Amino acid sequence: MALFGFLAASLWARSPTQRHWSIGFAGLFGAIAVCSKETFGLVVVVVLLVLLATGWILPRRQIAVVLAMTATGYAIYVVAVSVAMGFGS
Repeated sequence: MALFGFLAASLWARSPTQRHWSIGFAGLFGAIAVCSKETFGLVVVVVLLVLLATGWILPRRQIAVVLAMTATGYAIYVVAVSVAMGFGS
């Protein structure tokens, strides 16, 4: 839920720096949501994809950044777990 809180905070940011930080934290918490509970993470991703497709509430670019950060965080998690568990050896 922190992801959506930071997205809402980016709407009322007074400066571009505050907006960038809010979007960055939203992406970070998106990655945490997907890594901690993949089922809920998929719900979060679907909501973000709907926002991206419709352009509601936030500009599409900001939603795309959050989705990219979420996917990158999840990819890092998958690679780290694979390496730690000896996948491929």
